[in-house]
Amino acid sequence: MVQKNSKKPELIDLELDILRSERLRTTALAVIFVLFGLVFTLRTLIFPAQFVEGNASASSQAQLFGPLIFLGYAVYALFSRFVYSTALRRERRLPIWGRYINAFVETSAPTAVLWLFTRSLPEPAQALNSPPVFAYFLFVVLSALRLDGKLCIFTACVGAVQFALITHSIYVQDFARATQAGGPLSFQIGKAGILIAAGLVAAFVSREIRKRQIHALSLQEERNRITNLFGQHVSPAVVEALLKQKEQSESRHVCILFLDIRNFTTFSETRSPGEVVSYLNRIFEFCIEIINRHNGFINKFLGDGFMAVFGAPISDGRDVCNAVKAAREIVDRIASEVERGNLPPTTVGIGLHTGEAVTGNIGSESRKEYTVIGDVVNLASRIEQLNKQYGSRILLSEDVLRFCEGLAAEFIAETQVKGRAAAVKIYRLA
Repeated sequence: MVQKNSKKPELIDLELDILRSERLRTTALAVIFVLFGLVFTLRTLIFPAQFVEGNASASSQAQLFGPLIFLGYAVYALFSRFVYSTALRRERRLPIWGRYINAFVETSAPTAVLWLFTRSLPEPAQALNSPPVFAYFLFVVLSALRLDGKLCIFTACVGAVQFALITHSIYVQDFARATQAGGPLSFQIGKAGILIAAGLVAAFVSREIRKRQIHALSLQEERNRITNLFGQHVSPAVVEALLKQKEQSESRHVCILFLDIRNFTTFSETRSPGEVVSYLNRIFEFCIEIINRHNGFINKFLGDGFMAVFGAPISDGRDVCNAVKAAREIVDRIASEVERGNLPPTTVGIGLHTGEAVTGNIGSESRKEYTVIGDVVNLASRIEQLNKQYGSRILLSEDVLRFCEGLAAEFIAETQVKGRAAAVKIYRLA
């Protein structure tokens, strides 16, 4: 029986991974049971003396039932694999009681073989020191792959209790002979205790693996959320920086670049919406690539333009110069595309300003946006608009010029911009 999953995406992914692991584990168990059955059969045929010395009837039963036990468990392992494969294909989770039953049945395999040994060896207590006893630890170790600490402890307890019951039945029958053949009873009690301790260790390991796997899946889910939030114009480096950012907002020194396509309204009047979108996509495609390559990112698309940020959420210490280089490259690229006939005659206006700003995620749980707030943003927008007045393509503030030594820029004017009391020195780069 399988149940439909209604959990968080990372937990659903974890459960699917568990199903894959369980399917692989049961496949391996089926192979192991078949091989052990073959080995058991060959041993009883080649070296039958150990069994005959004890009891001929019991020896015959061992030779008959031994391979049948291993074959039965091999079939059960293949059936379990089928159940896990079905649940995985349907993306459904198995009920918890089914997993406990599966753990009980699998852990009983060493007990069945151990019981067979008690009936076939000269002294039943000798079976308590035989290889099947150590097989309990194999199942406890493998239980860690279930990524459920309770199942690990349950597996260990099943093995310990079943081993204790067989030990009790042997020592109760003839304590002296059992002690001589199997050793002091305290040794056998110690084995059961160590088995439970192994279960606790497996539970701890399983818990740690589960925590780390959930954490990794959560990071992947957060990465996907951030990528979807920003769209395809976010570089992988920005995504990584946002994932590592612990504070909701922070103050950073940034350089803001505003770009606007000139005469876009006139262009749109004579084109269909599809042609307009295609035109914008051709321009924005290489603009995004250029901005990303210079360690910036486009924070907002503004219809016929965009706002790009350099210095947040990542910075290489050359943010202002990176913004200037990106602006120049965009202007040169547009001119080149127009000359090749890939774009109709196109000009843009770019404004640059740098300063302190508050950056971070704002909004609600259902809708958040990474944004940059501060006077630096408003002034960069105002400077971009001055391109129309001065017939320029790239204008920048005096603050930008200070950060880029040796930059050849032409002083235009010390002008008053809307919303500011102090005049601003403006320089033309192109």
